Amino acid sequence: MTKTHRCGLKILLVGVIALLFLIVPCPNCIKTAFADGESYVESSNNLAFDGENGSSQGSENGNENPSALEPTDSEISFDYYLYIDGRVIRGLTTNEIGTLPKSTSLNDLENKEFAVPTLGEKYTFLGWFVQVEDDSPIPMKNEERDSVVYYYIDVDNLRDLTDVTQIKVLAKVKAVNIKYMLMYEDESYSREFYDNEKNGFITSYTIADLPNIRFGVPVFSETGKYEFLGWVLKLDANNSANLAKHTQGTDIYYYIPSNVNILASVTEITLVAKVKIAVYTITYKNLNGGTPPEVTEYVKSPNTYINFADESMKLEIVGYTFEGWYTDPTYTTLAPPITSSSYGDVVVWAKCKKISFVIKYVNANYDDESIEYGENAADHIRNKNPEREGYRFAGWFLNENYTRIVRDVYIAEGEEGKVITFYAKWEKEAGPVLYWIVGAFVVLTLIALGGWWLFFRPEQEKLE
Repeated sequence: MTKTHRCGLKILLVGVIALLFLIVPCPNCIKTAFADGESYVESSNNLAFDGENGSSQGSENGNENPSALEPTDSEISFDYYLYIDGRVIRGLTTNEIGTLPKSTSLNDLENKEFAVPTLGEKYTFLGWFVQVEDDSPIPMKNEERDSVVYYYIDVDNLRDLTDVTQIKVLAKVKAVNIKYMLMYEDESYSREFYDNEKNGFITSYTIADLPNIRFGVPVFSETGKYEFLGWVLKLDANNSANLAKHTQGTDIYYYIPSNVNILASVTEITLVAKVKIAVYTITYKNLNGGTPPEVTEYVKSPNTYINFADESMKLEIVGYTFEGWYTDPTYTTLAPPITSSSYGDVVVWAKCKKISFVIKYVNANYDDESIEYGENAADHIRNKNPEREGYRFAGWFLNENYTRIVRDVYIAEGEEGKVITFYAKWEKEAGPVLYWIVGAFVVLTLIALGGWWLFFRPEQEKLE
């Protein structure tokens, strides 16, 4: 090979090497593609991958610069809501949002201006708040320029927003307080709702949105004490209105009629639950012919108190001992007093024990007997004819002087253990001498009467 040939070969080799540098892309070109926002896969079309582990061979360690994978900015949208006292009421309407910003980039978030929203005349705007997901709402900063107030998001008080794509923007407005009262139908008594009675009821709201609220039937602490009649809205001492009632299936709710005008200046309204006192009956059973107490019903009130153990609640009954009122016919539980916390109809059973009496026999060989009220004591002696040698039984008497003979003896009243005494009367039997004397006297009397008839009768006929 000549010297000329060797020089030509060298020039050709240099040209080939230069051509290779122009065709093969450099790593810096790939990095530039990442910086322009292309995805990893799209930017690696010209890279070779290991079929076994998928690692890139476009660099020495198989990893690109992490900062090259992160976007430089992201879009954040705004959702607008009406907000009071820690509670979102509703979303703002399109008209209320108006020209307020709909979205912004993360980098430009703190520069976005929020003007005062265009709300109805019954809303008093108090300021803008911003809420990220479930975090607590943060108030916006504000500044006044040319008599116009503008609000800005205080980014320093928010958490990292790198992955956030949506922020709630809350228009805080003044709320009207709602107080709940219970009142008797005749307005003779009223009180505020207890805390547990307010469960499920709102205690503050926007004036303009109140007509959208449904008020249900309240549940009072004193179960069964009151009968609910309806809601009354009281704006002040002189202005009130009945809430409209709506029934849907088994559901009942009330709402403020549209013709009720609540002024924007109102700071508190009162909802009055009108009730009437429930009247319940008291039923007395197992009276055994007795007269029950005069109290046959009770009215629920704070002062309700009926004690079944009182003297005035005793059963008036003859022939029985009254032992108390019970809640069941088996007499296991004494009836408790009816108090302001009682409710519902009451049924009580009278426990009574028949008054028993003792029959005592005097002058007769009979054991004492026990009888209960209602029995005829005389029945116990009907077939009793005692015997005593030398005497004749002359009957039963109620006193020892033998002046009150026993006929029917029903005990109308008396005390437990009263003794009824029956006295047996005896007459001594006559002997043989007495019988002869009596017989002779009878014979002589008959002879004397016969002689008088024979001797004196003819003379009487002559005189006639």
